Amino acid sequence: AITRVVPMVDERDEVHPDTVGGDDIVFTTTGMSISQECSYEKWKTQGAKMKRVIDTIEKHIQWWIGDWILWGQKRYPDAYTQALDKWMFEYGHARNCVYVCRNVPRENRTPTLSFNHHYAVAKLPIDEQKKWLARADYEGWTVAEMRKAMAGEVDILKPIPIPEPPKPPEP
Repeated sequence: AITRVVPMVDERDEVHPDTVGGDDIVFTTTGMSISQECSYEKWKTQGAKMKRVIDTIEKHIQWWIGDWILWGQKRYPDAYTQALDKWMFEYGHARNCVYVCRNVPRENRTPTLSFNHHYAVAKLPIDEQKKWLARADYEGWTVAEMRKAMAGEVDILKPIPIPEPPKPPEP
């Protein structure tokens, strides 16, 4: 499913009301205006929405940057660097995003793990990536714990459960 999380900004640098705040709350690139008629419930709800948007962006922005650059590189090989120069990112950060997105296929990406978990496995063959990402997810490892396990510095004790096939219904 595709979810729109980034509000649409118009030519006045105002966020379209139907994408975030409504008529009582207007976002701009330099702040937020809240009308006196805004209810407490709407104000409180808007705070929760902003938190969800910020959390989503922070969690996924590196994937978006890497995939965006890779697409531009493939589609516009002679011109994509102009877009990077105009809008983008610190070179090292963008390079890391591209490195992980290029080396960790979408089907290996685990949404419950951080981008840095994926960075740690990006140099590995695809099957090894799957193994370590599944293990880290199951164990609830931090990136540091996963790196230690990959380096053989910790014992891996818990077996990953293999689900049993469902039993046929009894007659």
